Amino acid sequence: MKKFLVIMLAMLWMSVAAFSQITQEDYDKLPNETRTQIEKITTEKAIKGEIKEVSEYANLGKEIGVNETLKAVEDSAIRIQPRTNSNNYRSVETPL
Repeated sequence: MKKFLVIMLAMLWMSVAAFSQITQEDYDKLPNETRTQIEKITTEKAIKGEIKEVSEYANLGKEIGVNETLKAVEDSAIRIQPRTNSNNYRSVETPL
């Protein structure tokens, strides 16, 4: 019984997938308003996808920029540290 049910569901799924596609001839037969709505939805999906992709790249660049900046500051502090460790300066500890 389970095999029969699985086979029937698979056949139903394949038929829905086959009928959900539209040919160019069918698309041309659609009213102008419907075609405009389809194009609008398709364009919005494409734009949202591009925005998401650009956002991911921007976040990656931001992370790289922050990490590199912090590394540069740390390197500069380490490089300067021996010179400022003289008796002319007092070290002040601040609680975090």
